[in-house]
Formats: sequence, C-alpha cells, structure tokens
Amino acid sequence: MEVDKVQETAVGELKDIVSKNLPGCDLTICIFIAALKSFRADQCLRPFPQCFINENNEKDFVSLKTACDKIPTLSELLKLHTIPKEVVDLLLWLFKDSGMPLFTVHPVVSCSTYSECKYKVHMFKGDLPLTVINKKASISTLPQYVFKEVIFGAGIYLSDEISVCTNYSPFGETWQNSTLGHKHSIIAICEVIDDEENVKCKDDKNKKRAINQNSYGEIPEKYFVVTNSELVKLKYLLVYRHKSPSTVTSFIKKNFLWLTIVLYFLMLILIGFFNNPYFQRYLRIIYSLFQ
Repeated sequence: MEVDKVQETAVGELKDIVSKNLPGCDLTICIFIAALKSFRADQCLRPFPQCFINENNEKDFVSLKTACDKIPTLSELLKLHTIPKEVVDLLLWLFKDSGMPLFTVHPVVSCSTYSECKYKVHMFKGDLPLTVINKKASISTLPQYVFKEVIFGAGIYLSDEISVCTNYSPFGETWQNSTLGHKHSIIAICEVIDDEENVKCKDDKNKKRAINQNSYGEIPEKYFVVTNSELVKLKYLLVYRHKSPSTVTSFIKKNFLWLTIVLYFLMLILIGFFNNPYFQRYLRIIYSLFQ
C-alpha cells in the first residue's frame, strides 16, 4: 500500500508538471530521444538517467529505449490513471532531477525565412518562441562535441547568418508521439563575449584573429569559432518541424503511375458503355420516363 501511494504521488507530480508546460515537456522528450537515437548516444546522454544504471554500474540502453517506447502522447498521459513505473521515473528525472533545461514555448503566426518553420524569433527582443530555463545547472555548459569541427580548428562554431546555420542543422528523427511532429531541426541562439583571443573570426583590424590553432586556413566571413566555452551562453532555441505530407497525398505520389493506368482503363470502359447500343437504348428509356 505504501508503494502504491508513492507511485500515485509521483504520477500526480508528473501530471502537474506536464499540464503546466505541455509543449515544453514535449520538446524536452524530443531532444532526449534524438540523443538516444544518435550513434553517439553514450556521449549525448550526459547525465544518464540514474534509474537505468544497473547493479554493475553500466548504462542499460535497452531498458531505456523500451521505456521511451512506452511513453504515450502527453495529452493522453494526462488522462491515464495507470502509467508504467519506468515511464514515470524517466519523465520525472527528465523534467525535474536531471538538471537539463526546461523549455517555454510561445507560438506565433508568421514564419522566418527558413522553410517549414514552426516559430519566429526576434533576436533577443520581445517574446521569443522558445525560452531555455534551467534552475539546476548552468546553461552555458554546452556539450562541446555537438559544435566542434576540425577545418578551422577546435572550438564552438557559430554564425550570425541563419542560412549558414541551417546547413549544419539537418532534420532528424525525434519522438514519434510528439505533437510537434517527429522530425525536427534545432538551432541554438547564443550570446558570446567578444574576446579577441578566444573568439576567432574575420577581422579587418586584426588579421591574425582569422587564424585558429590547427586551422586549415583563414576563418571565412559569417563564421565565429569560440575556443573557450565559458564565453558562450545559450539563450534561445529555434525549433523547426518537418511537415509530413498527408496519407492520401503520400499514397498518390508513391502510386501515381499505377493510378494513371487504372484511370485510363476506367475511361476506356466508360467510353465502351456509352457507345454500346443497348446502353444507349436504356438511357433513352430512362430519359423518357423523366419527360
């Protein structure tokens, strides 16, 4: 009975968190599952859910994936009376105990220039579409492997041109049960301290600033390579969703040739019927009945 009360309390707490911020919780799950699906899952999932570390202190990815597959849509979760314990433990850890950012979403009508966009952002002004809030950990401590490149040396690669960023942010599979879609592209908007020694970029006044250690050449315009992560602070996220075509449209595109052939034969059959003298006689009889 005591265990049941603890589980009931945990479910109530989870529903309370989700009901207050459903879109933000949805996106958090999307990002978490995208990291889990990555071939770098061991690096991406840091911290790792404590409830999925076994007795040998090993990460149990199989059990974690099984638990993720059991997560229903969040709107459905709010209506359920019984939720698997591993799902409750995982989501409470993700939303409350992990120290990962919480997200607040502000949808708007108009779109930015990036195709298939979901939200619009005015850089650091007014209501932004996705605010990153973290009460437990510093949001400036970004996973560096996400941003590192080797062409212009080690560091966090940034740009002040969104068209450059989109080239490095392809759409990827996230969470199948998300209300935001199951494919997303996410671009981070960061604040950077303009430090000449640790922020490498094209600078007419300081030519040496365009050369980073172990770089294969000068850093081009619109690129910034930050060699010290303490100078970068994550402020907002641009979230784009890929709109899948409807089932009917998808079916027509996949079977266009066969549908054309079937329609052609149907047309020939109809022409044959209309040219048949018996069919024409029946049409005249029916027509005369309505006179």
